[in-house]
Amino acid sequence: MNSMVTQDELEQLVLNAFYDHAQKGDQKLYVSEVFDLLNGQFGRQRVELAVRALANRELLDGSYSMNRPSSYSISQAGYRLVEQTYLERLTATEAAQAASDPLLLLDQQLAPASSRMVSFGDNQDDYEQAISSVSDAEEVLRASNSLDPIIRDETLASLSAWKSLISAGKRFAVGAFNYLVWDRLKAVMEGGIEDTYRFVIAGILMALGSLIVGLL
Repeated sequence: MNSMVTQDELEQLVLNAFYDHAQKGDQKLYVSEVFDLLNGQFGRQRVELAVRALANRELLDGSYSMNRPSSYSISQAGYRLVEQTYLERLTATEAAQAASDPLLLLDQQLAPASSRMVSFGDNQDDYEQAISSVSDAEEVLRASNSLDPIIRDETLASLSAWKSLISAGKRFAVGAFNYLVWDRLKAVMEGGIEDTYRFVIAGILMALGSLIVGLL
């Protein structure tokens, strides 16, 4: 058993375990499962105290029953705390690099938020800007003479899928944006497209990434 870790530090480890587990699409965990996720390094009682403390702080949502053990899932507040901690732990080198590379900074904000569900809701202006930016990207892809046709067609299909996904104010996972738009357009930038269009794609990514980060 690891007695060198304080209870506050254990709570952070437990919250991180819930966060990582949620990235796989499964939300709820029993205390016994949290104990196993931590490889039995800490006493079961300490783990249970940490889970209850996080629930009391509303960083975990509890599901309580008289007939079976309580289960827990990470709350929106818990998501935000983990993501905030992740950004604050950037090394000085990473922080300096991010400052000189706005796309990297956005990447570091989008990646840990993959499982978050967001929506443009009633914000018609942001929705229209997102659609317009994606349409601009589609025009660039069609105009390029150097881009591999397979990459172009696959990216166009992904962009079209994302536009359909966000229509009518529907909620979507940030991970869907990362996969269908962000990663695809980054691959286009690195896939031999003309320099002129590469700069255009970079601007589109900046606009779209900023919109999505603004929804978190």
